[in-house]
Amino acid sequence: MTTDHLDNRHSDEIAAFLAIARQGSFVAAARQLERHPTVVSKRLAAMEKRLGVRLIERSTRQLRLTPVGAQLEQRLRAAIGLLNQAERQASAGAAEVHGILRPSAKFPAANVLAFKDWIESKFSLSPPWHLT
Repeated sequence: MTTDHLDNRHSDEIAAFLAIARQGSFVAAARQLERHPTVVSKRLAAMEKRLGVRLIERSTRQLRLTPVGAQLEQRLRAAIGLLNQAERQASAGAAEVHGILRPSAKFPAANVLAFKDWIESKFSLSPPWHLT
């Protein structure tokens, strides 16, 4: 089943899995996520059950990613990188000034160029933009 959204449960599971993979322990992952280790463990168990595969081998001394877990970690980190890149690209346009500047005051012709120079320096504008 494919969806075009990520619900909170899945994102919590992914966050828990990635934190465990990076930190190497439930306690350290829980500390990173500011959750109780039991919650982190349950999120991982829920993800493994939902996917029907073991992602992390647990022993009394260590945690180790399974081959499937290692592959999933790599793909999830790449996906998160793409999400972050998409957000940066989307917000880059917000930092740019767009549109036409139409001052409401009447300026003598000699002051229009001075006003244009002031606007360019004040708002770090570079052509193309125009004053009408």
